[in-house]
Amino acid sequence: MVKEDEVFIIDSIPIPVCKIVRERSSRVCRREEFDEVTANKGFNLALGGYYIGYKMHIITTSSGVYRDMLLTPGIAHDSIFLKLLNKEDDHLRSRELLGDCGYIGKAIQLQLFEELELKLNISYRRIQHDYKKYNIEMKVKRKTIKVIFSQYCDEYSIRNNYVKRFGSFDIRMVSKIAAKTFKQYWNYLHGKPINQTKHSLAA
Repeated sequence: MVKEDEVFIIDSIPIPVCKIVRERSSRVCRREEFDEVTANKGFNLALGGYYIGYKMHIITTSSGVYRDMLLTPGIAHDSIFLKLLNKEDDHLRSRELLGDCGYIGKAIQLQLFEELELKLNISYRRIQHDYKKYNIEMKVKRKTIKVIFSQYCDEYSIRNNYVKRFGSFDIRMVSKIAAKTFKQYWNYLHGKPINQTKHSLAA
């Protein structure tokens, strides 16, 4: 399902594990002795402010096929995923990667190009002195990952979490991504649009 000349897209989605009002009382996914990655307080406008939980960082193709994932605490900056990529991530080699202005960083761009020949195509902030208008075609492609996130929330309810430990949370996220990818592959085999997955198995 992944074409050789296809560009990749990177973005993140906040995933709460408990309400902000339970910040002091809840220990869900917040015990360092049990949780490899502990949940903490992050901020997201789409969720209406602060939340307790994680960020799921994902890289997909421009057609929406999953390629890579990272789970971090909610407070982590989006660019942390790029900093962890290295020459061992050969499935990303010689690709173009689209992202929003949260991934701006010349040092990271240089590192990724030297190690993976990975070219970052990031939108500019309007306050930048070297501001350039973002290519409309790339902007349309980048919206694909937003559609994928919406499907994860609608079809797989990834924001409805009842887990108590990070290990369970990690397995839950991986299984939902696997289910989505399987449905895309099912559509691919039957010649249907790969992202129309809500009723794909009924065909």
